[in-house]
Amino acid sequence: MRKIKIFSIFAHNKNDRSNINLIGMSLKKIIYLLIICTSILNVSCGDDEKKDLLLNQDDPRVRSVVFMNISSPQFVINDTEALIYNYDSLTYGIDLSKVKVYFYGYTSSPTFYYRYDAVSAWMPFKNGSAIDISKPFYLFSTSEDGTQTKTYLFEARVHKYDVNAFTWKKIGDINLTSPVVSQKSIVYNNQYQWFCRTSAGENYQFVSTKENDWTMKKLDKKKYQWETLALFSDTLWIQDEEGVIYTSPTTKLNFKQRSLSVKVDRLLFELDNKLWAIADNKLYTLYKDSTDFCVKNELPSDFSVENITTFTANSGFTQLGYIYATQKDKGTIWTLDYSGNLLQLVSSGTTIPYLTNPMVYIYDKTLGIVGGKLKDGTYSSECYASYDSGKTWGIDWHKKLNSDIEGINNAGVFAYSSLGELVIVGGNIKEEPSPAVWKGVLNKLIADELNYK
Repeated sequence: MRKIKIFSIFAHNKNDRSNINLIGMSLKKIIYLLIICTSILNVSCGDDEKKDLLLNQDDPRVRSVVFMNISSPQFVINDTEALIYNYDSLTYGIDLSKVKVYFYGYTSSPTFYYRYDAVSAWMPFKNGSAIDISKPFYLFSTSEDGTQTKTYLFEARVHKYDVNAFTWKKIGDINLTSPVVSQKSIVYNNQYQWFCRTSAGENYQFVSTKENDWTMKKLDKKKYQWETLALFSDTLWIQDEEGVIYTSPTTKLNFKQRSLSVKVDRLLFELDNKLWAIADNKLYTLYKDSTDFCVKNELPSDFSVENITTFTANSGFTQLGYIYATQKDKGTIWTLDYSGNLLQLVSSGTTIPYLTNPMVYIYDKTLGIVGGKLKDGTYSSECYASYDSGKTWGIDWHKKLNSDIEGINNAGVFAYSSLGELVIVGGNIKEEPSPAVWKGVLNKLIADELNYK
């Protein structure tokens, strides 16, 4: 049998122990040497840093600029031409009268002064001070040791025009000369469809795929209230002045009366594959394969159906129904979920005013309400927007209606955020019907019309 030697790390005799002691002493010496080298390196690096600081003490240059109370852009600091300016222009209309500015140099405590012209006395500047940067000014920088100076011209560049606003242009007319008393616009099957009833009692459908080339179809003479028109399961639903319901296939218009067990006060919209309606102060739903409405929920006691505008929009991973309604002297927003819960999001007395026939749209996940007639009889040009699914609203002054379409109301607004466009079909200009098509294009997409400071 072969003998196998097993080596142990433990010393078995005196000589072995001596060897281990020698190894231990060598390791200690190596550790001591490493500690000494590290200390020398640290001292050397520290001396280099001190030398760098001493070298930088005579450097008056500006290294960076930061705004604190407004969004801070990226700045270009051109030491050759002694210019400081922002790389991207700031938003048109921004208030720059009191901006908190911080200038940072290459030393820990440079000294700054400023003035707005070449002859005025220099004024001391303290970082974080709120100053007027709406006009260019000179910035005088002194190095930390006081031996060197540099003067810059500082300019906060601002868009000369509102690049996030829309430029509106009439792109087509709908050939109808009779006064319109009821109307609604929809988009279906990639076609714009405008329905209307004239003062002579005639009903029309106008269809277009190019926004400026319309074909007309004359319908029967019932007193349809086109504002109640709802699209559900490839079928058009409409009420007349008496509340009677009529339906027609979308492929071939032929409205026929629909027999129902309840008298509907107002058709709403399709939501969760059901048609929703209001009747007898209750919410009703109708399924695609059903022949009649069934009651869903009671309406809140403070909800009024007298002056409403309806639409649906995505909220996260689900879809909600929205109703703009009026209460006393103000407007409010209600949201409806799949279970029939009607919740008031904006209560009376908040941002949105009392409006008749406002226009609604969804643009890049933003809900918008624009135009309409105010309670005092004037017409609103403001746009009210919500970025959180209708919970809070504010004025979006970028989309305020300009003088070309001031007073427009009761029209269909169709948004194409990927193209930067809004299209308005039909509606009224103040009290006068406007059978026309308007297109709004974002200014930033109209390159030849942009001017910057």
